[in-house]
Amino acid sequence: MASLRIAHIFEQIRLGGPIYALIGLSKHLVTIKPDCHRIISLLPADPRAVRQAAAAGLTILSGPNKTTIKQELAKADIVQVHFWNNPRIYAFLRAKNPPMRTIVWCHVNGLHPPHILSQSIFDFADLVATTSESSFSLPVLCSQPRDQVEFINAGADFSRLDGFVPTAHDEFTVGYIGLVDFIKIHPAFVRMCAAIQVPAIRFIICGDGNSLKEISRQAQEVGILDRFTFIDHVEDIRPILSQIDVLGHPLCEETYSTSELALQEAMFAGIPPVVFPYGGIDRIVSHERNGLVAQNEVDYVRAIELLYHNPEERKRLGKNAAIDADGKFGSQRTALRFEEVYAQLMQKPKRNHRNSFQHSEYKKDLSANPGAWEMIHSLDNIGDEDFLDSLTNSDTQAELAEKRISHMGPNMRNHILQYRIYYPNDLYLRVWAGVMFSQSGRHALAAAEFKECLNNGLNSPRIRRYFDTAVSLCANGTVKS
Repeated sequence: MASLRIAHIFEQIRLGGPIYALIGLSKHLVTIKPDCHRIISLLPADPRAVRQAAAAGLTILSGPNKTTIKQELAKADIVQVHFWNNPRIYAFLRAKNPPMRTIVWCHVNGLHPPHILSQSIFDFADLVATTSESSFSLPVLCSQPRDQVEFINAGADFSRLDGFVPTAHDEFTVGYIGLVDFIKIHPAFVRMCAAIQVPAIRFIICGDGNSLKEISRQAQEVGILDRFTFIDHVEDIRPILSQIDVLGHPLCEETYSTSELALQEAMFAGIPPVVFPYGGIDRIVSHERNGLVAQNEVDYVRAIELLYHNPEERKRLGKNAAIDADGKFGSQRTALRFEEVYAQLMQKPKRNHRNSFQHSEYKKDLSANPGAWEMIHSLDNIGDEDFLDSLTNSDTQAELAEKRISHMGPNMRNHILQYRIYYPNDLYLRVWAGVMFSQSGRHALAAAEFKECLNNGLNSPRIRRYFDTAVSLCANGTVKS
């Protein structure tokens, strides 16, 4: 077979697991040379990620216009969409594009909103591949034709660890590597670190993200900031891993994570992990075989303490972790699966792909609030009740719903803001952003959102009350930076 041309669609290329997985994948594909991958970053790409991709022979088109995108799609043998629930990916799925062969590779597990694997994905794609075995518990996957769904793990490129050697160090070191953001990390992360009763313990946090300052603030507040070492994202992870005795990888209950490349790499390096069983992590870490799976905060603290006091057990778990990572994960195995899948797709003709919209209310009110309805549609009837109540009910019922929206967790808050930015003229997205800003004490931002609603026709009594309250709190100095 001649070398295929693959167009990869990302919302935005940035440093992290997805670009590393694709670089590792490209090294091991036989039928596709690295220069046959064309990576389309719908938003401008992080220059550092562009340099890494270029070094691996991959080409990134950073924020191209619609004409360029359509030209690339027309030339591609296969179009591979890298899926997270965000407005730009759904806009791509909705667009009138040239005939294509398509695979959607899901980098979220679909277990919790907002990162749902909606029916629209399956309506669009020739093939949907999930990166977490836990996703197969979802009714939407169970209802699909068996030949339309595959499990293809995103494998770490273990060649990045060639020459790895642990280094001697005096302190017992617990490391976390990856996105430093409470959309991923457990909210009690610092509290659990403070509770660990181990002499001369040190915590290494390697990565960047929106919660770095908050983690530092919390550590200062509980008096353990001097035990933390913060390291920005690094390309060569070996010096970091060489200092770590245990990987402390506690993710939040609603995590969207799947393959967790940093976890795979640490295990390959012989470092035992301590994790929670969320997001399919327990499909990677087997309790008391290659790591410890904690069920709650107390369990997590006790697991770290146990591994400190039992170095032989730590060694045993680390040895098994290395064996299991080498035998189950890695980009070479991922490449073998994609070779099979690409060959299957090439047996099909290119065809037109259009996303479907099933929500009757969405169809009726699309012109009024397209962004709000688009966000609701992406949730596929999972966790969308409060948003529907806000949009369609009376002031009293809507206000109750908006109060619940204001208390939603960091993943949903981040999701609302993404849609709010993409659809700046959608007034209900502004309402939802405003109530979240109010709840977090950012009253000036909340007032600005409510003012836009009032000035553009959404001037119900409750919105006026929201605005007046936010302005009053600003005037009284009740503002969170």
